[in-house]
Amino acid sequence: MSGTYVTDVPLKGSAEKHYKRWRSENHLVPEAIGHLIQGVTVHDGDWDSHGTIKIWNYTRDGKEEVLKERIEMDDENMAVTINGLDGHVMEVLKVYVTTLHFIPESKDGCVCKITMVWEKRTEDSPEPIEFMKSSEIIQKYYKKAGAVVHSTYVTEVPLKGSAKNHYKRWKSENQLFPDAIGHHIQGVTVHEGDWDSHGAIKSWNYTCDGKQEVFKEKRELDDQKMAVTFRGLDGHVMEQLKVYDVIFQFVPKSQEGCVCKVTMFWEKRYEDSPEPINLFNGWTCKQHHEGGIIIVPLKGSAEKHYKKWRNENHVFQDAVGHHIQGCTMHDGDWDSHGSIRSWNITCDGKPEVFKEKREIDDEKMALTLKGLEGQAMEKYKKKRNTWVFPSNKTLDTFQKKTINQEMAMSGKYVAEVPLKGSAEKHYRRWRSQNNLFPDAIGHHVQGVTVHDGDWDSHGSIKSWNYTLDGKPEVIKEKREIDDEKMALTFRGLEGHVMEKYKKYEVILQFIPKSNEGCVCKVTLIWENRNEDSPEPINYMKFVKSLVADMDDHILKGQNKA
Repeated sequence: MSGTYVTDVPLKGSAEKHYKRWRSENHLVPEAIGHLIQGVTVHDGDWDSHGTIKIWNYTRDGKEEVLKERIEMDDENMAVTINGLDGHVMEVLKVYVTTLHFIPESKDGCVCKITMVWEKRTEDSPEPIEFMKSSEIIQKYYKKAGAVVHSTYVTEVPLKGSAKNHYKRWKSENQLFPDAIGHHIQGVTVHEGDWDSHGAIKSWNYTCDGKQEVFKEKRELDDQKMAVTFRGLDGHVMEQLKVYDVIFQFVPKSQEGCVCKVTMFWEKRYEDSPEPINLFNGWTCKQHHEGGIIIVPLKGSAEKHYKKWRNENHVFQDAVGHHIQGCTMHDGDWDSHGSIRSWNITCDGKPEVFKEKREIDDEKMALTLKGLEGQAMEKYKKKRNTWVFPSNKTLDTFQKKTINQEMAMSGKYVAEVPLKGSAEKHYRRWRSQNNLFPDAIGHHVQGVTVHDGDWDSHGSIKSWNYTLDGKPEVIKEKREIDDEKMALTFRGLEGHVMEKYKKYEVILQFIPKSNEGCVCKVTLIWENRNEDSPEPINYMKFVKSLVADMDDHILKGQNKA
């Protein structure tokens, strides 16, 4: 894996003086920033000649390190390029090239554009984000500059899945993320637009460095390039950063798979704001699902790991009790093929139970756990986890977990629709005045009829004639009313939608805002009737359109009043 990091550091000194210091006067650097660089020695050439080889003694993360490099000079552009040859950094990187380009900006100041190009030596080598602290060296050297630093990180992540499938997941299917990578992302909510629209605004609930955070973003889509841009609007990250944009571009490879080019643009909000390196690591984390396979490096031997998972599950609660609190045998014994066990586990902080039947393949050192019962089986119709422990010279040992799970045909969509009318008036319209809908939004709803109860009673049953995607449809629903929360629940009983879905419930809750207007929280809970039934995304769009278009009619009534 390879990548490029770019950052700009504003400086008060002139470009000429800075360039001279880094070009010809490296021997003065230890005196200036001795806490970072303790020594510079010429190994071949002299202090200011092109092609000179020098050795740097420096401190990084409190540890003393050495770098042997060859310097290239570009006097016309006032740029110095450092090519790594040997030393600590070259133990993990095959290529390490840093360019310092000093660009005049004002009468007294300049900008140092730092570009780092790198390539890992092995697949498990860490990305050299910490080595980008060469920018920190300059920042500390010229701390009085007091400027807010902005930067760009770029890297490429090889993927086994096709570019089209990955792009589709990031473009249109963010609602699936909590099930796919719930250890990273716990929820995604649409605020404006819909799941696959350009300009949609969404909120992400995620975990970063073990802490729960929220990120609100607006997206841009480029179907031609298969690129998605997330522009940060609000949330934890925006407390420290003024600008935070992340771009995912999925580039097909000549053979199978693709490459995801991840680009992050950022600008600090304050001088002492940390660089968002941890967030960049999170976006590029390799613990993503690639065709259902996760590879986990392990230090112990394959035989010992396989034995532990095959025969010794009863010791797991002592070894990893924070994850597994117990394992019980239901049928068979601890090391038999076809045995059935129950696991008491903690998932996302909640206790769960998983009952499984296992298959054993001693030749491949592989175990397959077939889900039978438990919380996981409420979400999945099929769930099979296969653990393979092959030997590997590079990684020593790795655990290969193959997940084969067919989603139970159900789900929940949640979105918020901002409205200008008051929460009370919107709630009243949906609670008691459905007879006004054909006049107010006749392009959506052509008629509403009471079958049982009356217009504003809890438990009443009504039929709606409406138009969806240009086609007339009917739904018969039973409603529940919660005046305290200003919430209504519509439970589908009959009609076109119930031919596709066994369960179809829509909840509208009207929440007053601090100023004028309100927000309608729309929740759609559904369960497919057949395996080939589509997800009801078009119905979610329809309900949101009903709520939004009714706002105009509410406002006209308010203005007349």
